[in-house]
Amino acid sequence: MCTKSRTVPDCRTVAISASASERTDVTSSFPTPNDQTTVVCLDADTGAEVITLRGHERAVEHLAFSPDGRRIVTSSSDRSVRIWDRLTGKETLAMRAR
Repeated sequence: MCTKSRTVPDCRTVAISASASERTDVTSSFPTPNDQTTVVCLDADTGAEVITLRGHERAVEHLAFSPDGRRIVTSSSDRSVRIWDRLTGKETLAMRAR
């Protein structure tokens, strides 16, 4: 099961990709980014944007938080997987399929 919206384990941050607009339970609560290559992280209480993750060349297909909530992992139809620091939004690792 892979959806395009996740909540960090402390329930303080929600990450949403543009593809989440297909899910009304997500879009009724939070705005979604217009660009499918972008993931927006929002404060779960206020809906305010916390960070934006940019770097994929094609649509983000999956996202997940690490168990400790410190990292976000995204995969894309550009055949890459990226790991991001949740607090800074900096990409810490990018891997591409051969």
